[in-house]
Amino acid sequence: MGEFVFLTPEYNHSFPAPVKNVIDWDSTEWACEPVAFVGYGGSGGTRAIARLRTVVPQPRAITVREPVLPPGRHRASDARAARHPR
Repeated sequence: MGEFVFLTPEYNHSFPAPVKNVIDWDSTEWACEPVAFVGYGGSGGTRAIARLRTVVPQPRAITVREPVLPPGRHRASDARAARHPR
């Protein structure tokens, strides 16, 4: 039994094509195993992770719910709320 972590940048509001190629080519390695995601990029990688969540379960992988994002990446609404509390 093992655990797997996908580290992916955000590319064009999704993940890069080579990541999908790896998923298609060698999915038996993580079939029925827990898979976590670490993303980075334009929106902190959240859009890439959201797209990966729809693709990775196809080979019966079990995705971990909470993504790991780089520190300091917050939504714009969170930043505004911190600067202008009500």
